[in-house]
Amino acid sequence: MADLVVENGTGLASADAYASRATVLAYWLNRADSTFADAASDTLRDAAIRRATQFIDVQWGDRFKGEREFEGQGLQWPRLGVYTPEGWDVDGVPPQIVAATAELARLALAAPLAGSGATAPSPSQSAISSIKAGSVEISYAAQMKAAIEADHVDKFYLINAILKPLTGGGALNRGLAR
Repeated sequence: MADLVVENGTGLASADAYASRATVLAYWLNRADSTFADAASDTLRDAAIRRATQFIDVQWGDRFKGEREFEGQGLQWPRLGVYTPEGWDVDGVPPQIVAATAELARLALAAPLAGSGATAPSPSQSAISSIKAGSVEISYAAQMKAAIEADHVDKFYLINAILKPLTGGGALNRGLAR
């Protein structure tokens, strides 16, 4: 597998990561958590960082403040028109993006972040409100739908909070129609 191409603030077209393996390792070791360091290989760690970066861009990309800085850049950052609460221009890849990448990379080692295989509460018999045999149809009670959505929000609560200063606000995208 090719080496990570870490965005360096110049809008690299080939960038596929917001943080290097060394940066993510240091992030977790500074928190006395060796889960990421204990992963089986650099290949697995790099794949987790790529998945985390992609998840950030897909999940929060349309809510980031400002606009992409360079035509043809591979990722959502760097951006123009983003300022700190003190009014300073945010250049390159902000530390919140790097922290979110590290947090998500650790999660990505254990399970998919989205799509097939992503974790959600399992429906129980009592969560089913109706079953139809012809053309197979199962309807779930409203509380099951709410539980699945709540699980998604809970799972990514910390990342949502980390990224909040960089977004236009709003709730975490739960994959529902907008």
